Amino acid sequence: MKRLSIIICIGLLALSLSSFAKDVPDAIGIWTFDSVKGDQVLDISGQGQHGTILAGGEITKGKIGNGIKLNGSNQCVEVPHSDVLTVADDQLTMMCWFNWGAAGDGWQTFFSKGPMSGTNENWALFINTGAGYFHFITTPNGARINVDSPGGVVKKNEWQFVAGTYDGKMIRIYLDGEKIKEQALSGKLTPNKNNLRLGHREGSSHWWTGMLDEMAAFHRALDEKEIEQIRKEGFQKFMAVEAETKLPTVWGRIKSR
Repeated sequence: MKRLSIIICIGLLALSLSSFAKDVPDAIGIWTFDSVKGDQVLDISGQGQHGTILAGGEITKGKIGNGIKLNGSNQCVEVPHSDVLTVADDQLTMMCWFNWGAAGDGWQTFFSKGPMSGTNENWALFINTGAGYFHFITTPNGARINVDSPGGVVKKNEWQFVAGTYDGKMIRIYLDGEKIKEQALSGKLTPNKNNLRLGHREGSSHWWTGMLDEMAAFHRALDEKEIEQIRKEGFQKFMAVEAETKLPTVWGRIKSR
C-alpha cells in the first residue's frame, strides 16, 4: 500500500511539474512564434495571452526556431486587452530578438500597449531608425516618460537582442546582454484597456519592418543574469528553471494529500 502511494505521488508530482513548466511566474506573455495555429500566435507562458497575426505576417525562420517577418506597412500581431496585459504597478520587463530590415518608418515598434496619444500608452518599446536608438515609454503617476538609449546601436539586417526593465526606481535598457542605459524613475504606471500590439503602435505609422522573435513581457523587472540566460539559452531553459524552483512546494502539497 505504501509503495502504491509513493507511485501515485510520483505520478502526481510529474503531472504538477508538467503544468508548472507552462506557467511562468509574473509573465505577461511569451510569444516565441514556434507555437502558431493558423493566424493565432500562442502565448507559451500559461497566461493565455494569444495573439492574432494581422494582414498576413509571415512565419519564417527566426533567431531561435521560427520568428515572424513583418512588412512595415500593415502587418503585426494583436493581443486583445486583458488584466494580465495591464501594468498598474511599478514592475515591467520587455524583451525580444529583432532583425531590422533597414527600411520603413522613422519609428518602429516592438511592443505597444495602447495608442500613441498623451499618457494613454501603458508601456511600449521602439527604435528610432534615423538615429539608431531604443525608445522606452512608460506612464508613471499619470505622466508620459520617454527614456532613450545612446544612438547608433541598432544595426541593419542583423539579429540583436533588446530588453527594457523598470523596477520602480530605475529604467534600464540592455542590448545583447549589456546594459546601455540606466535612468532613475519612480511611480506606478497608468493602466488602459487597449490591446497590445507586437510590431505596431495603435493609431500610428510605426510598423515594424523585418523580423521579430522570442518576444516576452513580465510583471517584474528581470535582473541582468536572468536576461542573459534568456538571451543565451532561450525560454525553454528559463521556464524549466522556474518550474524546478517550485518543486519543494509541489512535493509538500502532494505529501499532505
